Amino acid sequence: MAPQHLEQHQSNWISTPPTEQRHSADPGDVLPADLASLAATHGRHIVRVRNFSWPRVGSTVYRVTSADGTSFYAKRHHTALLHQREVHAYQQWTPALETGHAPFLLAADEQTRCVLLSELPGRPLGADHLEPVLARTVYLRAGTLLRSFHEAEPARHGPPTVTGTALAAERLAGISGMLSRSDEDLVLGLAADLDTVLPELPQVPTHGDLWQHQFVLSPAGASLGLLDFERSAWRPAVRDFIRIEYGGGMWDGHPELRAAFLDGYGRTLTLAEVTAEPGFAVLTALFNLSWGNASGNHVVLKRGWRTLERLRGARVKGR
Repeated sequence: MAPQHLEQHQSNWISTPPTEQRHSADPGDVLPADLASLAATHGRHIVRVRNFSWPRVGSTVYRVTSADGTSFYAKRHHTALLHQREVHAYQQWTPALETGHAPFLLAADEQTRCVLLSELPGRPLGADHLEPVLARTVYLRAGTLLRSFHEAEPARHGPPTVTGTALAAERLAGISGMLSRSDEDLVLGLAADLDTVLPELPQVPTHGDLWQHQFVLSPAGASLGLLDFERSAWRPAVRDFIRIEYGGGMWDGHPELRAAFLDGYGRTLTLAEVTAEPGFAVLTALFNLSWGNASGNHVVLKRGWRTLERLRGARVKGR
């Protein structure tokens, strides 16, 4: 399939420092051929390339600077599904966030799974200390952004395609021997609780990997943006709260920031969502334990154990 171009967004390129420095890179990094080809067809003469890929298999992200000084990101997705999801999100859902609150898709090539994205100015939320008044304003905006994304299309209603209990059993089998019997009982109990309310939860456009570093605060602190949509999909809205609630860092020890986020979101979680949240969290923990163990990614592995520990504590308090 020929590259798809979206030249009408060319003026939205922003020449600022990268929003995420994933590893230290040499100024002389070379853009891979497939990404270079897509950039060339976009009509830009490349003068500088820096590698900002995450240090894991399948992560391919470069910041590219053109001769005129504008910068953009060139990214290759690890799988066709991730490519399809991110392209669809930029075409159909991120316009709901309005100009300046998400990158623009500049070009995409389905065959090579490559995309070019405009640069979003600023730094990840959490990279700098925020004064209390500004912090509340920023978290209010973050909640508003998430609400806008969730409302990009009308919610869908219908029976779930898989049960929490079935998914929990499958994931437990994949990490056989890693959990104690009591933890396995906890997992199955929370998954069963999830199944009692799962049919009540409508599906909406979700980000799929929401945590504080996906929010980008502008240099002056006047604007907030959202990025990285390769895991976006139709899911219950509460799924986007799992990592920010259980993954740590978003508002740990600061209930006022959680309250501000929900104010911006426009509502608190429903009773069904509150019931479902621990079930979704434990399924996410199982995935993190499995993937982290198989890949040797200790950060993800630690996140899985931390979520499980929080769920243990919550279950004890609830008795």
